[in-house]
Amino acid sequence: MAYYHGEQTGTVILPESEPPRTEFLSNRYTRQEFFSDWKNVIRSVSANNDMALFLMRSEDVENPIYSQNFQDIFSYAEEYGLTAVEPGEIADHFKNLQQVSFDSSVEMDEAVIRVTNENDVPVEGVTFVVRMPILDEGVYVADNGKIEKTNLYFDQDILWISVDLEAHQSKTISVRPSLTKKKLFIDIPDSLKEGMVKIIVRDDKGQPMKNARITIDDMPYTTSGYGNVSLYLRRGSYELTVEKAGYLKETLNIDVNSYFSVLEEMIKSVSLPPQNTSKSV
Repeated sequence: MAYYHGEQTGTVILPESEPPRTEFLSNRYTRQEFFSDWKNVIRSVSANNDMALFLMRSEDVENPIYSQNFQDIFSYAEEYGLTAVEPGEIADHFKNLQQVSFDSSVEMDEAVIRVTNENDVPVEGVTFVVRMPILDEGVYVADNGKIEKTNLYFDQDILWISVDLEAHQSKTISVRPSLTKKKLFIDIPDSLKEGMVKIIVRDDKGQPMKNARITIDDMPYTTSGYGNVSLYLRRGSYELTVEKAGYLKETLNIDVNSYFSVLEEMIKSVSLPPQNTSKSV
């Protein structure tokens, strides 16, 4: 949206893609160079989830010399998941989006998006980009929304979720794993003493789980490829939570004793032999 002196003007400015308009076909570019550059733009737009704006003169589109080239361009765009629309439709969509409000929350592998259309007209294709942790099994589903595409990026599953809204309609979109969550298991020493503590997280088959998130008093840690975390704990009481996408969250309360208190207990547990008090005469 364009602004003037800090005020929104209601004008949508759309950037042209290079080469910008077909009138350049006759001077700056050969036909092969021109349409090859447009294909490069299409590939880039598809890879970066962006938008391309090509200005086509009707006389060029209708020219038999170029007609096959334009058909090839439209087919090429469809192959890369792009849809051809008039710039006016894009501008109207951007204007309507200014009157669409939302708020969201994410907790590990679940997300909630509450969206409201405050326009007097319906708005279709309101799309949200949601980043979720990758699941070991299954996929994500969106209740009250449609997952248009997904993309894996390092340890994240990026979802593009769209929703259609009637005038003044509100919807709540819930994103969650498709499979029932499993239980995870935590290996931790029964008696904890101040110092280095090793915590192991396992799945229901007893296998170590990498990339599980362990939180101790708001301090996050991530398990290694061996499913463990080693950390130094001072004496005191802690709340420990373990989470991983696709699994139920586990919470434990643990007590860490000081090294000397543990040593004292060990000394008390030692049975000393009774002293001999008899005297010889």
